[in-house]
Amino acid sequence: AKPRVAVRRRPARAAMSHAQQNLVVDVFRQGAPYIEYHRDSTVVLVLPGSVAASDHLSALLADIALVHNLGVKVVVVLGTSATINKRLVERGEEVRYEGSHRITDAPTLACAKEAAGALRMEVEAMLSAAPATNVFRRHGSNGGAPADLNGSGLQANNSVNDNAFAARIRVAGGNYISAKRRGVVKGVDFGHTGEVRGIDVDGIRQQLTLGSVVLVTNLGHSASGETLNCNCYDVATSIATAIHADKLVCMRDGPVDNGWISSLAARARVDSMQTAGDADQGEVAVVASTVARPHTRSDSLAVDELAALTYAVEGSVRRAHLLDCAVEGALLLELYTRDGVGMMVSSDAYQKMRKATESDLKSIAELLAPLEADGVLVKRSQEDMRSMLPSWRVVEREGLVIACAALLEYDYSGAEGTGEVAAFTVRPSYQGRGVGDRMLARLEAEARHRGISTLYVLTTRTADWFVGKGFRLSNVDDLPPARRESINLVRNSQVYVKQLGDLDEVPSPETPSEAMSSGSYMFP
Repeated sequence: AKPRVAVRRRPARAAMSHAQQNLVVDVFRQGAPYIEYHRDSTVVLVLPGSVAASDHLSALLADIALVHNLGVKVVVVLGTSATINKRLVERGEEVRYEGSHRITDAPTLACAKEAAGALRMEVEAMLSAAPATNVFRRHGSNGGAPADLNGSGLQANNSVNDNAFAARIRVAGGNYISAKRRGVVKGVDFGHTGEVRGIDVDGIRQQLTLGSVVLVTNLGHSASGETLNCNCYDVATSIATAIHADKLVCMRDGPVDNGWISSLAARARVDSMQTAGDADQGEVAVVASTVARPHTRSDSLAVDELAALTYAVEGSVRRAHLLDCAVEGALLLELYTRDGVGMMVSSDAYQKMRKATESDLKSIAELLAPLEADGVLVKRSQEDMRSMLPSWRVVEREGLVIACAALLEYDYSGAEGTGEVAAFTVRPSYQGRGVGDRMLARLEAEARHRGISTLYVLTTRTADWFVGKGFRLSNVDDLPPARRESINLVRNSQVYVKQLGDLDEVPSPETPSEAMSSGSYMFP
């Protein structure tokens, strides 16, 4: 008889509850389109000095590892300003800035080299420890069972995959950044402070193709072999535009408003901040003291952060994002959910109002159905909906209709220049975000462009909101006779009116005429 071999059994796992199972399924189903969309895309992620020195670095790197394992090509740019300042203060050296640029003397450069080297080693170690997908189930040629050594019945777990315990993620670094001295500006010698001069595009792309995470610090090298201290945002935007990255993601150690703005609106805001002298905030904040200060989160958006997003989008990057590193899973939520958790700057119509098409009628009907059931809106048949198709406008966010309204132009005799906004509806999950405000502003701009000077709205429950938008109480008798005859008086709808002749200019990256010719407005 064969000797009995002890079999090592895995400990029993607690069964997932039905709610937990549903949650896991929902997460995968909702995230699946975004996982597929971002697969093989390239993301440049900048971790400025305040973030790299924070307690959130480990969690961020774990999320970066997960994003990498989901098929995203990742370039990580590390900043070291906070660590440099700390080392200088500890050594009794002066921390010097001129405006928004650091003056890098010999002691500062030494601290910059030490900080960059130490941070790089720390990040490599953390990424090496991150689990990869092949850890969860190691399927060998024998279907995943432990290998049998020479038919002896003895099993060895470590022979299934010889590389199972190798470094989980390959990290690649090198002299990808060529720089030049900033030199003397307005009589100030910036010493070893550098500006990005060129990017080794082929080198970075080659490593990304091989499946590596490319790790870059804020140090660059000159043609004469000199090491220069550069701004991490300058490095990140230069890399992102040079390699034509799909996204630039900037982390910050401070709160971020969730939303989207166009690149034109972002540029106007950057110019305003620079004019107001806000360029000394953020990653390169001026430090005049030789006393170490405790690390604190920044509540105000810095010009460096917004400028980096804007410059990238004005270049070749399609979308740029700003995230709060303190939000758990911020990178995952921003990439793999529809609305994200941060600020996005984009040159494309991520969210826009456009003319509805016949394929939108089903989505419009779904938006209106709850309000029709509650008696807030008049119920419309499919024939009525289809006949109104030229009047329907929808607000779309990445394929989802989140708001709708109909802009009706009265064609009754004697009612020239008169119109009505009907079925004005915003999806509940998007209410309170300014979607309705912007949609009404676009509708008014379009109405004025079409020669409508008097705009009516009939409502039963949202009178206060329309009054806040400049509408005033009117009455049914003020409506054109033909329109009065079609009103269901039993509903007792209130009539409000607004004169559009003196409307302010509607802020938009497109003029009304351009928007009408294209059939859509971008939301800033």
